[in-house]
Amino acid sequence: MQKSSYRHFEKYTHGKTGCTILDIGTGTGEYIKFIAKNNHYILTDIDSKSLKKAENRARKYLKNGSWDVKVGDASSVVATEKVDIISCLHAISSLYNPNEFVSLALDSLNQGGELLIYIGYPSKKKVSIFYSFLMRIFKLKPVNIEKILYSFKFSQEKISLFNYCYTVRK
Repeated sequence: MQKSSYRHFEKYTHGKTGCTILDIGTGTGEYIKFIAKNNHYILTDIDSKSLKKAENRARKYLKNGSWDVKVGDASSVVATEKVDIISCLHAISSLYNPNEFVSLALDSLNQGGELLIYIGYPSKKKVSIFYSFLMRIFKLKPVNIEKILYSFKFSQEKISLFNYCYTVRK
């Protein structure tokens, strides 16, 4: 499901150089081999072990670019940066307060910068049941992410059967 998002992000960053790109929820950095190489990336996640793997991928694939690694939650990391692009590939639905995150992210963008939020929708009923189960276990309230994004005037682009990219420019 996420490969179409990676490919879309690759097309989006293709030809861009000298940008500072903040990635929220990098995880192990599976997508790093797909992205434009001549930029500065800030790779973030709350899981330091996953970020170690992402850092190894960055060493391998970002030889012409540079990167930093920051462990922390999305809102605290985004509040400390000024960047050209913020990518949030399939991570917004796991944030405690997505509304706060979007506000902070927009404040962190340089003039003309863009915030890209990728959302994938489960394609199978069993996956939906699993997500509902996790929501109950962790006592999370379902949040209408689309409603939040539309309130900030994001545009929506369908990039595959179950993946969407929401974009807003500062």
